[in-house]
Parts: sequence; structure tokens; C-alpha cells
Amino acid sequence: MITLGSLELRDGLIWEEEFQYTGIVQEIRPTLGGTTRVYSGSVSGPMPITLSSLDDQGWQTIQSVQELQTMAKSSGQYSLVLGSKNLLVEFRHYDPPVIEVGQLIPRTDPLSDDYCRVKIRLVCYSPT
Repeated sequence: MITLGSLELRDGLIWEEEFQYTGIVQEIRPTLGGTTRVYSGSVSGPMPITLSSLDDQGWQTIQSVQELQTMAKSSGQYSLVLGSKNLLVEFRHYDPPVIEVGQLIPRTDPLSDDYCRVKIRLVCYSPT
């Protein structure tokens, strides 16, 4: 089950960065003596969360997309429930567009239950 705020999304969305985020940052700097130093430390946030449909799963209805677009117009925080994970997220407005949509069957006047591929860009400032 996937829930963003009070909106229940269809299953099958993939969290693209789920296994890529380590919470560690490194920087390599040369010293005046010609050697290099590696500086590393932990990062307390933000953690990107991109939820994406695939060609064969995770499709969302036009009605859900319209609700997502309404939510994205505010700058509030939402509870994101992804299976057993519960995270506090915001839409990633600094990395537009926050929602990408591609209709499976393009129509001039789509029906509310038509399906779309989506990419939803969120950010979590307190990763668990």
C-alpha cells in the first residue's frame, strides 16, 4: 500500500533512490604538499524520493494525478506510507517538475479512470 497524505496511490510505484542513498558525503582535496585528503561525514538530509511507474506497473488514474497536482500546489508536508515505511515528505519544488505524467492512451478529454505513467519527486528531511 502507498499513501501520500490522505491519497491512496495504486501499488507498483518504484522508489528509484531507495538503495542509493547512504547518508554519507565525501570530498577529496589536494594538500599543498601534493597528497590528497579525503573528508567524509554523515548527512542528516535531505533524502530524495522519486516514485515512478514502469511500463507495466504503478499506473495511476487521471483522478489521482489531479489530486496529486492539487497537493503539489501547496508547500506543506505529507505523510508517505510505503509498505512498512512511514516518512514525512514534501514535494521537491527545487527539482521541477514535481510530477511528470504520461497518458497510456492520449485523449483530448481524458476520463477520470484513464491510466497514466507518473514520476513523483518528493524529499524527506528526516530519513529514518
